[in-house]
Amino acid sequence: MQAQSDLNLAQGARHIADVLPEHLAFHAQQCAEKAIKAVLLSHNVQFPPTHNIQALIDLCEKGGLDIPEILEESVELTPYAVEGRYLDLVEPVSESDVDRAIQLATSVLSWAEEQVAKTTSG
Repeated sequence: MQAQSDLNLAQGARHIADVLPEHLAFHAQQCAEKAIKAVLLSHNVQFPPTHNIQALIDLCEKGGLDIPEILEESVELTPYAVEGRYLDLVEPVSESDVDRAIQLATSVLSWAEEQVAKTTSG
């Protein structure tokens, strides 16, 4: 899954000195976004090209999926999609921000894997 690759990048580069925290947060956001999009695809729910996690969650709800709290919390990752790559647009990303982003992405990916498994097994 592409989402897992983004999570691996965020986690694996966490302790490399020359990797900016904004880039780690970007990959965490990408993991969550791609994971949710995989769920939508597995449920045959169309989605527009967007980086907005709330918009994707809204489509999941319209598709009849239960939305856990951790998924709702993941909307805080949305700014990292674009703004985090342009360092003059946002506040600097701290180590604790990166920890939170990776934790959220990990939880979203877990949820997504469960949802996709349900559609492929039954």
